[in-house]
Amino acid sequence: MASLSAGQGRLWRIRGVWRWVRPALFTFVNLFVAMVAASFLRGAYPYVFGLIVDEVILHRQVELLGAIAAGFLVLFAADQVLFLLERLTQVSLQRDFWYRSRLRIHDVVLRLESHVLDTSRTSDLFTTIHHDSGHAHRMLGEIIRIIAGCVLIAVCTAAVATISWQALVLMAVTLPASVYATRRFGGKAGAQARALRSRYGVVGSWIYEIVTGLPEIRLLSAEATVNRRFVRHWMELIRFKVGVARATFTSERWTEAISLIAHLALLGMGVLLIGSGELTVGGFVALVEYFAMTRAVLATINFAGVMSQQRVAGIDRYLRTLELPTEVEGTSVRRRVERALYRRHGIDTENFVRCGALTIDLANYRVTVAGESVVLTFKEYELLRYLAM
Repeated sequence: MASLSAGQGRLWRIRGVWRWVRPALFTFVNLFVAMVAASFLRGAYPYVFGLIVDEVILHRQVELLGAIAAGFLVLFAADQVLFLLERLTQVSLQRDFWYRSRLRIHDVVLRLESHVLDTSRTSDLFTTIHHDSGHAHRMLGEIIRIIAGCVLIAVCTAAVATISWQALVLMAVTLPASVYATRRFGGKAGAQARALRSRYGVVGSWIYEIVTGLPEIRLLSAEATVNRRFVRHWMELIRFKVGVARATFTSERWTEAISLIAHLALLGMGVLLIGSGELTVGGFVALVEYFAMTRAVLATINFAGVMSQQRVAGIDRYLRTLELPTEVEGTSVRRRVERALYRRHGIDTENFVRCGALTIDLANYRVTVAGESVVLTFKEYELLRYLAM
């Protein structure tokens, strides 16, 4: 993966994610259809509100109130049904797809070849099993949410065009500016988030090694050195986190500022158009609602875009782990070597050396005689291990 170009890396990621999500493709399609259909329905709400203001309140056509209210209730009921379907689908994905992803990566990690385990960071494997296995599910959900948001923006744009071409021009100016700000600052936030995730893996592995080597650290009186390195590692992590938070904040604020300017410009335009008779009060109410809806959708798309970029590092790590070489059950060279070591040196598959009543735990640096623990210095332990083997 490290030798691939940017385009090849994206193609490799797409193929890996496709193999990953293909068993749950039907569920993802259901989620996509539900969210897109809900976007169409929600786009009709402002139009109904404007119709109520114009026909019922201003023109006092009370006889239309029942028909409009019935239509609104139908829209609301359909929206709630789609919302329920969307939530149930998400729960199903989290229950089945995420479970299968964890089971698959857990099986691969259990069968990794010995040289891969020796060179892998324990915290990376732990993070891959417990966190990265859910990134594809979340990222695809965010991509679907972005597509549904784009559909809703298209519906809002079409409705605004039927109400006022001046408002459509204003929307045509502000939307590209918001998209540009999202792509520019969101991309920076995603790159910094990937660097932060990689640094977390390094620090986590270092902490694991420190915890497992505490007896040696105490014997060597290296506590002060370890403390200094700990502070240095965490200060670097804090700097990374501050950079990610700053980039995310900047992206969100730019989008908010552009949307606010558009909203204020719409208010001024509405006053002028209503005064000249080119726009009704109900139409203005609908325009305000459509602009507010577009503003909220842009914020959602911005957040989903930043989060999906941050999940790329986890997805890449998951896919790379799946491609690591694994042992074949029943014909493993490692298992034959372990059996040979045990016959020759008394080392069993659990990394214990046994010589009569003496037992040396190679993994935890412990020595017992007839079940009783023996306290040794590091040099004494190394000498005993050498003689026993």
